[in-house]
Amino acid sequence: MTRWAGPWPTDGIAFGADYNPEQWPEEVWADDVALMREAGVNLVSVGIFSWGQLEPEEGRFEFGWLDRILDLLHEAGIGVDLATPTAAPPVWLHLAHPEMLPVDADGLRYTHGSRESWCVSSPVIREHATRIARVVAERYGQHPAVRMWHVSNELACHNGRCYCDVSAAAFRAWLKARPGQFQLVATVDDIEQARRAGKLAVAFNLEGANAIADQPSLLGLYYDLGVRWMLMAYNIGNRVGGGCHDDDDPGLTAYGRQVLDEMARVGMVACCTHTGHRTAMDVMGYSKKPVIFSHSNPRAVHDHPRNISDEAMRAMLTSVRVRPALTIDQQVAALPFRVTDTAGFRPVRVLGGNSVLYTVGPKDQMTNLDQPILVLAGAV
Repeated sequence: MTRWAGPWPTDGIAFGADYNPEQWPEEVWADDVALMREAGVNLVSVGIFSWGQLEPEEGRFEFGWLDRILDLLHEAGIGVDLATPTAAPPVWLHLAHPEMLPVDADGLRYTHGSRESWCVSSPVIREHATRIARVVAERYGQHPAVRMWHVSNELACHNGRCYCDVSAAAFRAWLKARPGQFQLVATVDDIEQARRAGKLAVAFNLEGANAIADQPSLLGLYYDLGVRWMLMAYNIGNRVGGGCHDDDDPGLTAYGRQVLDEMARVGMVACCTHTGHRTAMDVMGYSKKPVIFSHSNPRAVHDHPRNISDEAMRAMLTSVRVRPALTIDQQVAALPFRVTDTAGFRPVRVLGGNSVLYTVGPKDQMTNLDQPILVLAGAV
């Protein structure tokens, strides 16, 4: 990163705030500026959410209001940190290209009306954002009021995660462009190959069964895309069963049993992390295949709804047919080490800054830790 070597934007300490004149009648602008001068303001950010005012229709730009406010601020000796208005795309762009809206972990697409309502991988937003930024820069780059550039707003604050197909494809392309570091894996042999090559093995999961809605047949499609396990619920219940934050967990539903049958058929592992206790116990009782908690902690360590009971861990041990282990992802210093008795899990070693590895069974089963083990990892 290159350190900025240009002049400081103000004389002395820069003092100001965001200013959104387009959201106020123009008649009050002069009073606003007078009050700024009285308060000692010498720098304001302008235009952060103004894309709809600057480009009310595609390709038609209206700069008159921005010309006038920049001139007014300059005459008062107040500098401007001028924004590229990309944090708030206009409604016409969303209506023309709804595919640019983000998709959440449950597969639900956002609607327009809030800031950063776009998928970071969308080629549509990249094209239009680049154009509006270029037009603004060309018009105001030499304006005497402009001291700095405010690039978008709170990048990735509201749209840091998107689960749409475009994002999935973009992430796969990013991985494939770095073959020396990462390997997309579909089988255990792929994982072993990645380990021997010193690469990070990458697989995919679904955070909750909402992603398949009422179509278990989608599981085969997701499997073909590389998904190898799916959470039954993500905190809140769905058609499959209850979530860990539900007041009333109904247990595994008839539809949930259909989903488990289809998961077993295609080879996708069922995961009960973030799933309600009753539903998780039902899943482990019904499933014909091993069930995992891919990132969960013992509730005996920290009593939190997202953590799992000793009963659930013991049930998981009867389901999983490999030697299991568990990592506790929290401050090691805060761990009450009485957890050594929790469901037979024993502390083995510190894995990193905040993780401890636990394994199950007598000491003679805790040897040869370099052999493949099932790892359950999570945060409180």
